[in-house]
Amino acid sequence: MSNKTMKTANRAQRRKSKSQNRKKAFVFKHRRVGLTFLTSIKEGYRPQLSSPTSIDCARAEFGTYTGQVHAVTPGGKLVGIDACIFSEVTGLWEEGITTIESCCGHNKAKSYIAVVEKDIARMLALGYQPDKGHETGCVFYSKTSRHDK
Repeated sequence: MSNKTMKTANRAQRRKSKSQNRKKAFVFKHRRVGLTFLTSIKEGYRPQLSSPTSIDCARAEFGTYTGQVHAVTPGGKLVGIDACIFSEVTGLWEEGITTIESCCGHNKAKSYIAVVEKDIARMLALGYQPDKGHETGCVFYSKTSRHDK
């Protein structure tokens, strides 16, 4: 065997043994409106959903996405929603309201839900208070956040 062929064989053997020692992981992704999950688990285990109340988003820092529940919007987009306002946002979806973004405030700011312009009147009819700091009028204070400032 030539030196080059031997190096190739050794490299292939190292890759094979490395992949045999590694645990296989599967990623499950279910796309349906409402609660969903995107998780990696060891082979042989069934995925577990954690309830939105089991996640403490009050201690999350802004921009870290800690404490979010993954959900699929009625439009089919996978999004992360803070656990403490998850049921409120999905309730708005059931009412036919299109949300743009939301945040619970993480014990540092007021919680809010932003909607598309065509749904402003419907949000007002549902009793939501607009955030006067946004000139578009599309941002409303959340009603259900457990840790508002």
